[in-house]
Amino acid sequence: NPPHVVIEANHGGTLPPTRSFAGIDSENVSFTVIKDKTDGEGTVLRFVETAGKKTDAKVNFFGNVFPIRMKPYEIKTVLFDGETATETDLTEQ
Repeated sequence: NPPHVVIEANHGGTLPPTRSFAGIDSENVSFTVIKDKTDGEGTVLRFVETAGKKTDAKVNFFGNVFPIRMKPYEIKTVLFDGETATETDLTEQ
């Protein structure tokens, strides 16, 4: 299904006009997935290391900062429950 576009005018609020909700402090680690867990209990974050080198990075997700350690070309899945980030497998078990 195509996305539904809703045009909204500027309005007041407590958040700044621009803000990042997710980031990584390493150029060779990228987000590949940000989605709700299938059972609805947390958020699945998936990363990939793209330069072929071991990397220690810090992830900032909605102001929660946690470290990840990536192997060369590794794909890593993390479950974030709102407070803690736990490494899991690709099937999110």
